[in-house]
Amino acid sequence: MSGLELILAGAAPDTGNLGVSALCYSTVANILKQREDAHISILGHGSHKKTEQFTVNGNQTCDVVAAKHTRRFYDPSAFINIRYSIKLGPLASKTAKMFRNANALLDISGGDSFTDLYGKRRFEAIVLPKIIALENNIPLVLLPQTYGPFVEGGEPRAVAKDLIRRSRLAYARDQYSFEYMKEMLGEDFNPQVHKQGVDVAFLLPAASKEQVDAKGLTPSREPSTEVFGINVSGLIYNDPENAKTQYGIKVDYHALLKTFIEHVLSQSAGDVWLVPHVHAPYGHYESDLFACEKLRSHFSESQQQRIKVVNGDYDQCEIKGVIGQCDWFTGTRMHSTVGSLSQAVPTAAIAYSGKTRGVFATAGQEAMVFDARQETTENLLEQLIGSWALRSQTKEELERDIPLLKQRAHRQFEEIVSSISQ
Repeated sequence: MSGLELILAGAAPDTGNLGVSALCYSTVANILKQREDAHISILGHGSHKKTEQFTVNGNQTCDVVAAKHTRRFYDPSAFINIRYSIKLGPLASKTAKMFRNANALLDISGGDSFTDLYGKRRFEAIVLPKIIALENNIPLVLLPQTYGPFVEGGEPRAVAKDLIRRSRLAYARDQYSFEYMKEMLGEDFNPQVHKQGVDVAFLLPAASKEQVDAKGLTPSREPSTEVFGINVSGLIYNDPENAKTQYGIKVDYHALLKTFIEHVLSQSAGDVWLVPHVHAPYGHYESDLFACEKLRSHFSESQQQRIKVVNGDYDQCEIKGVIGQCDWFTGTRMHSTVGSLSQAVPTAAIAYSGKTRGVFATAGQEAMVFDARQETTENLLEQLIGSWALRSQTKEELERDIPLLKQRAHRQFEEIVSSISQ
């Protein structure tokens, strides 16, 4: 059996978003566990002059190859350059030859970006790798992701429908997205191709306690002290006005988190860990660390002794290792909560899009998704407190259900590898 040449798109490990990095690592690691002979090239955002390395499973490496949507058509890493260079035979660029020699293109669209919500240019960036694959008879596998929403009757919806229809396999990562895909395809729906799957990040390995402690990532704690983790989204916390207009946030996110933490501190002897899940320059509106430290600064000096900010140079596996030490967790970045759910940590999500509800439903925890677009601040506070109070019961549910969910995720990769090995 000769080695597979694979391309992974829509999961660049160089975005600073550890949720996307989790999708990347989980996909690559699980493909290589089944096909050690596979060579996987990951599409990233770097320079065409340098190929980076991405390591999984301890010692297996993949190339991170620059390929991006840019108007600089002369740049060998531009999708438009790749698209036309691939037709030049021996004169094709190195990246174009990589596409031409691929046995399959695996595409996960960042998990939630296969939609027209973010404008024409973002949509083009998401679909171009898929289009290049199909134009050159490269099998396209759409990994578990959210589909849509799309404007009814719009061109992006028609393009998306055609790409999904022509894929070798296409997985939705939850029941709601699966039904959306099914409705969009209509008579073109094929149950042998179009399937309901599981978010691949449920299989992301967590760094051990010893590993994260050795890097100084774990805040100090007494062994018997409970820890309650909170992921604070910089996207929502640092620019609340934009959060209202762009995402329809109704709750006062600042007041919600502050009041909830005050409740936890007064009703328990536990510590609160504030957990960033997106790296961005400090002070940038996307920076979770900046948001966490701003939130902590609003508490008294004595309260701050029990509120710790997780800080340091950590990757997706290391932050998952930190999250796994929590006794309860809530997050606004969805993949921070997948990191906790997948370790059977009782979890609540403060959601601002529909994707979270479906992913939690796959784990039997849909009732623990609280929508910041629909609830008042007071109602969402009550829901968080209720989830926190139910943590022992939720722990039992997760310890029963998560192993079964992971089995589904493993079978999903077996099916993918079988399909692209044909």
